[in-house]
Parts: sequence; C-alpha cells; structure tokens
Amino acid sequence: MREIKFRAWNNELKTMADNNNLQGTLGSMILATRSDGKEFTFMQHTGLKDSEGLEIYEGDIIKYRDFNDKNHYLLVQWSKENASFLIGWVRIDYAKNGVIVGNKFENPELLEESE
Repeated sequence: MREIKFRAWNNELKTMADNNNLQGTLGSMILATRSDGKEFTFMQHTGLKDSEGLEIYEGDIIKYRDFNDKNHYLLVQWSKENASFLIGWVRIDYAKNGVIVGNKFENPELLEESE
C-alpha cells in the first residue's frame, strides 16, 4: 500500500507547501482553509517517481518523449471516469519514464509547448 501524501498551492501567496510543510491530518488542513475553500489547492501524490527519482504529484507537468522522439509536456490529473491518475493521453505509469519539469501553477506555459 502506498503512503498518502499531499502538497498545497496557496492561491493568495502563490507558493507551494510540500508534504513536510503541511500541518496535521487532511481534516485539519481542510479546516485551516478559509470557509470559501479558495485559499489552497490540494494535490495528491500519485505513488510514483519520475526517471530522476522525484515524487510525482497531481498538477505536475511531465516531459515525456514518445516513440518518435518527440517531446510532450503532459499534465498529471485525477480522472473521475477512470478512477486513476492520468498524464495527458498517456497512462500514469509512463510518467516514470519522463521527468518533472514544473507544475500547472508555476509553469503553465509548459503546457503550450511541444517539440
């Protein structure tokens, strides 16, 4: 069984807090947010690491090289329909062959790039 971990993007301060900087349980983290729920965006760890050993979280952007040697920048997302994490059109387990190059909050321009 994988460890359940989260990180949070502070929508007001525009900063990321990783799992080590979050206090308490998920319940207390949610209670710590404002009543409108817009202060933080929580992202769950996928249980996987990229090719460089970095933990992959929901919201990360993965640089993935396809079979034709073309680079793609793909967003890690939770799919309700599939009840699993996906990266763009590629299964999440392919992410371990890619490398994290940013996230959707700090590097949104990467999602528009492709070689």
